[in-house]
Amino acid sequence: GCVVCSSYGEEAEAFIPRAKEIAASDDVNLVRVRAAEFLALVGAQDPAPVIEAGVAKAASQQEALLILNTAALLKEVRPEYRFELSADALPEAWAQRGQRANVVKRIRYILE
Repeated sequence: GCVVCSSYGEEAEAFIPRAKEIAASDDVNLVRVRAAEFLALVGAQDPAPVIEAGVAKAASQQEALLILNTAALLKEVRPEYRFELSADALPEAWAQRGQRANVVKRIRYILE
């Protein structure tokens, strides 16, 4: 749904109200983020709160990286959006298993 809308951009404007609902309340973290990505790409809504919350709620490093990929994309194509991200918010268990390095690198890139 939302990924397809993102590929169509402004041609998918009719889906903006539904995407706002999804970004605000879907049960799945990545689905909320994809809805926020679509809304950001068409300039309908600031994605930062959804993306920041998504990273904070990520169940794994892989999920966090997928969400951060969205932030990296938006940094390049919609630089007016700013993100407040911090490696300090990452689960300590990730550091113990050596899983934080890639996430930290991506956060640094986004904040540059």
